[in-house]
Formats: sequence, C-alpha cells, structure tokens
Amino acid sequence: MIKTLFVSAVAGIVLSSSALAGSVTKKTTYWHDLTKFRKTAYTVSTDVVRAGDSSQKFELIAGACGRDQYGSDCKRNAERVERIYNRDQRPGKEYWYAWSVLLDPNTPWYVLKRTSVTIGQVKASGVDKPPWIIKFSDGEFYANIHFAGPSPAGKIAKGDGEWCGGMGGIDQAKGKWMDIVVKADYSNKPKDNHSFFQVWFNGELVCDIKDTIVNKHTWADRYDNKGKRINFRYGIYNNKVNRVAFMPTRTVWYDEMRIGESLEEVQLNTENPVD
Repeated sequence: MIKTLFVSAVAGIVLSSSALAGSVTKKTTYWHDLTKFRKTAYTVSTDVVRAGDSSQKFELIAGACGRDQYGSDCKRNAERVERIYNRDQRPGKEYWYAWSVLLDPNTPWYVLKRTSVTIGQVKASGVDKPPWIIKFSDGEFYANIHFAGPSPAGKIAKGDGEWCGGMGGIDQAKGKWMDIVVKADYSNKPKDNHSFFQVWFNGELVCDIKDTIVNKHTWADRYDNKGKRINFRYGIYNNKVNRVAFMPTRTVWYDEMRIGESLEEVQLNTENPVD
C-alpha cells in the first residue's frame, strides 16, 4: 500500500486541523461524456491512498475519447477520462483548490514527452480555452492561464495568456504523492501587489500571477456563457496523442480533493480525510 501521512504547509503557513470545504468525490462529480471503458476508466482504490481508506483511480486506455459541444476528443487529437465537480464557482470571488495526485510508476510516461497530460483545470461554461490548467509535457509541470490580464487571450487573439514554467519534474508525482494547492481569484479588477493565481507543489510556491485571470473575453456572449459558470475538472486529459506511435494505458490516482474559499478550508487533514 502506498500511503503517506503528514501535515502539509503552504508558503510557511502550517495548515490547521479543521476541514470546512466541499470534498470532491465520486458523489459530487459527474462524467465528461465517455462512451466506453467506463468500468475500468474510473474506480475507487483502497490500495493506493494519500489518507483515509480510499482514493480515486483513473485509467486512460488508448482510443478513449470524451465528447462535448465542440465534438469528439479524438477529432481534436486528444484522449480523456475526466470528472467534473458539480458545484460551479462564480466570477468575482476567490477560490482555493487542493488535491493530491500520484502518477503510476509503471506507466512509461517518458513516451508521452511530446504530448501534454492535464492533471487539473477549470473550464468556463461554453468556452473552449480553460481559464487555468495544470499539466506536464516533456517531463515537466507547467500552468497555462489563458485569459490573464485585460487584453484578449485564448481563442480570440490566438494567444496563450500567461504561462508558469519551471514548476518541477514529474518525478515529484511518479510513484509518490504530490500535494497541490491552487488559489484562483476570479475578480476582474486589478489590485496592487495582489496575486490572482498561485500554485504550490508540496508546500513550495511554483506559480504566482499578479494579473487578473478572467476578463470580458472570458464571458463573451459568443461563448454562450451568460451565467458565467466555472467548474473544476480532474482526471487525465492527454493532448497531441498522434505524436506517440504506441499509446500505453495511463494510470493516475487522486485523493484529498477539496474546494473552498480559503486556504484553511482546503488544508490537507489526515485526521479528517476525504473518502
């Protein structure tokens, strides 16, 4: 059993013992449409856990494609097994996300180096580009914040907003748990010396964006998002899959997943685990 128990810290703050946030579990999520492989694509695991008695296991088999209003992932040169948190986040507010992830040490991740593998993102309803996404490629983690700043970004300007590179290698999460904490402020008014987007890996600050991460283009009518809804998605989303001659089955475990409105709400708390 791969099981690690310790209290994490973020930016020098020792996390308290209370747990107030919403837990992200099978009961609080639903599928991104997946037409086959459901029985093996998502299971509850009891042999690989971060805390408590169980975790969420994802297996992405070659040819597994989700569908959305834009069509099939396969037509977009991608494969996916992903779940969506069914409680939307709203603009104008600050949210905190926390989860632990472990990459299967037996998956040959090195063959995917020319592809990108997503391990967490938020999507604005009706918008093809995610406001923020965390993934790895060529063995390195990075974050892409598509709508950073006041100018058009993402699809409108064919740009990519802002990036956080140099966030570390996948050895941090291959065969061992990596604890991730994300702060995302969805207000659109600039503030002096304010961080709108931050990411911590295992207590180390690895991304800090001072620009706003949503703007009027995020909510444009052309994107059919009049409700301005944002939702969190996790699992495995593998892009540019045609760059691999033989695609292996990819396996990832998630555990201790919480979403709240403060750091204290999403703390890693092994005394009150998410199962």
